[in-house]
Amino acid sequence: MKNISVVITFFLTTILAAQSYNDLVMSAEEAYRNKAYEESILFYKKAFDTSEPQLLNKKDMYNAACSAALSDRKELAISYVYKAVDMGWDNYHHLIKDSDLKSLYEEEPWRELLSKINDKHQRFLNSRLNKEQVSTLVTDIIAKLEQTYFDKEKSKKVKKVLLQQIKDKELVGMTPPEIAKKIKETLRNTTNDIHFYMGVKEIPAAYKTGKIKGQKKTHNKNGGFSQVSILDGNIGYIKWDTSGVDLTVAFKKVIAMLEFLDGCDSLIFDITSNGGGYGELSGFINQHLFATKEYQHLLKKRCIGEKEWHQSEVPYNYTDGPNFFDVPVYVMVSENTGSSAEYFAFILQQMKRATIVGKTTAGAGNPVTGVSLKHYNLYIPICEIKTKEGKSIEAKGVVPDIELKSDNWLKEVTTIIKNK
Repeated sequence: MKNISVVITFFLTTILAAQSYNDLVMSAEEAYRNKAYEESILFYKKAFDTSEPQLLNKKDMYNAACSAALSDRKELAISYVYKAVDMGWDNYHHLIKDSDLKSLYEEEPWRELLSKINDKHQRFLNSRLNKEQVSTLVTDIIAKLEQTYFDKEKSKKVKKVLLQQIKDKELVGMTPPEIAKKIKETLRNTTNDIHFYMGVKEIPAAYKTGKIKGQKKTHNKNGGFSQVSILDGNIGYIKWDTSGVDLTVAFKKVIAMLEFLDGCDSLIFDITSNGGGYGELSGFINQHLFATKEYQHLLKKRCIGEKEWHQSEVPYNYTDGPNFFDVPVYVMVSENTGSSAEYFAFILQQMKRATIVGKTTAGAGNPVTGVSLKHYNLYIPICEIKTKEGKSIEAKGVVPDIELKSDNWLKEVTTIIKNK
């Protein structure tokens, strides 16, 4: 057995010596997939020890840490994570929920690592960007705009403005939060598209506390609805705070909510703090409010790369649940009402199906996609939405039929309903 072991070791060593860096990494990844973690470490070690320095990268170093942790080689795993972070690995949210690294979470070196990352992030937030850093950031943003933004002409205008800001050194010397705010304002002001956003990536609280266990991701189990009640005067009240939820759960909650409110003389949808989310949820609710499907054809949409306009509203023709076709509807809105929540109010208003009350909404109408830069998050509009007549809520918002002025909006709305 001893002779056979020596032969196998010699054979594997010979193979390792003959492989290139990329071959070794591929072998390490294959061993990881086969749960041969010790073998995976051997391949990674050989790759790191024999390669040219320029071939080493943060991704491979991080993956080596995973193999080491799964082999219970904790000290080696933490050393690889340190190296990955030093090389620029910054997927900090993934780091503290990666099941491969779970065995490290209670180790003191791990807590020291989290503290180091937090200190590094704080130094970054307080740093001042030089001309080269600004130029690199702006170049990345321009490239993302050209790939993603639906309006190519406005994209060219933004590029021109950003390059002029570099030339005039407007952005040099700013901190990351300051430059993110400045570029966000430039994007919005140049395009008149309120849905543009740029901000610095945040790191989880665990990096400050050093504690990971017991931190569970919270899920909205109520479909985005925080309150459903029947008010005095047989008025159904729905506090709808977000549409960014699990739609399968949300649809079930909508049916249960409407069944509870069945028989009410009027309905209030309070979306004053609803910043948007999935438009499908609005479409699902609308089918219970409209007797015909005409509302589904009010809006048209055209996205990046598309030449033709197409129907924007997601059509649902659901049979279960009560309908409220003849029940008066009131929608409470504010400047915090955004995106898909605005379209919910807009459709009801344009179809003369509801009375909109409150304050003018945010005017963030064009759908966006998230783009990740090295230290920043960027949201870029990928579609535009209009009515067939050309009406848009972008940068305009939904103007209420009745402006609310009191300190108690709900009381004011119920008074309006009762005096009808």
